[in-house]
Amino acid sequence: MSTAPAASLNGLCLSSSHLRQPSSASFRPSISARLGSSSTSPSLPTLIRNKPVLTTPAPVINPVNWSDDMSGKDYEEAIEALKKLLHEKGDLKATAAMKVEQITAELQSTSSDGNPFNPVERIKEGFIHFKREKYEKNPALYGELAKGQSPKFMVFACSDSRVCPSHILHFQPGEAFVVRNVANMVPPYDQTKYSGVGAAIEYAVLHLKVEYIFVIGHSACGGIKGLMSFPYDGSSSTDFIEDWVKIGAPAKAKVLSAHRDKPFGDQCTNCEKEAVNVSLGNLLTYPFVRDGLVNKTLGLKGGYYDFINGSFELWGLEFGLSSSFSVKDVATILHWKLY
Repeated sequence: MSTAPAASLNGLCLSSSHLRQPSSASFRPSISARLGSSSTSPSLPTLIRNKPVLTTPAPVINPVNWSDDMSGKDYEEAIEALKKLLHEKGDLKATAAMKVEQITAELQSTSSDGNPFNPVERIKEGFIHFKREKYEKNPALYGELAKGQSPKFMVFACSDSRVCPSHILHFQPGEAFVVRNVANMVPPYDQTKYSGVGAAIEYAVLHLKVEYIFVIGHSACGGIKGLMSFPYDGSSSTDFIEDWVKIGAPAKAKVLSAHRDKPFGDQCTNCEKEAVNVSLGNLLTYPFVRDGLVNKTLGLKGGYYDFINGSFELWGLEFGLSSSFSVKDVATILHWKLY
């Protein structure tokens, strides 16, 4: 068996761990990939192509038609109803009662000006600002977008409210097809377990014809902290989170092996970056992604946003063919690890 190639990521050496290949996948010649910056990458993309793709009409929201039915009286009644439920339903489980208490507290939260937070007003004000400052001032842009979308990027980012990729990277409408989830994970190809993510990748690559898939990790990620904290000993304290972030288990294993003596916070930082590489490797399990890489119509990029220090790192995965690899060899180089 041939030895998997070494790779580099910002001066660090990369190697691989095992990943099960989907049973339906079969390709010759097999593939190799390398993480690192590339001077031969395609030029930076422009905003919009001329040809629309799968256009569908969008509903129109007119801010002047919003009603103001959520009065102070209705708000107080909602609070009282929740309190009454807690007192009357004494047989509620403690955890359920705690959750209702939490909801009650959130409803009673106040804004910075001392007034109760009004979600309807916040959404109204936000849309009105967008309509006046963005939509009405860019008629050419939104006129083109009305015809269809042709984004150059597909972006995987975390659901964390602090790391909106359009805000961080100043993406304009029509520029990025975005998937956000806990810990910005890309799972391996699985038509049953991960069909939602698979559908998004398939649509982006085959229909929207994106030119780059970009996976962005970030500092202080709660999902990665959970991955590093969960014991995975057969017990479970969550319904979904533990199983989801387990996608990054190869990253956790590498970090614990290479940085076991470091503080937990440093381990999490390393895992936040390493998990991006796991996701880049998982993208290679999708046949249409491999086809795009082979045909040089698609590129894979990894990034890391440190919102604590205001910095951003970027790296790439270079892809090539080698007749010396078997399918089994290829299956061993799909997950990349930091050294």
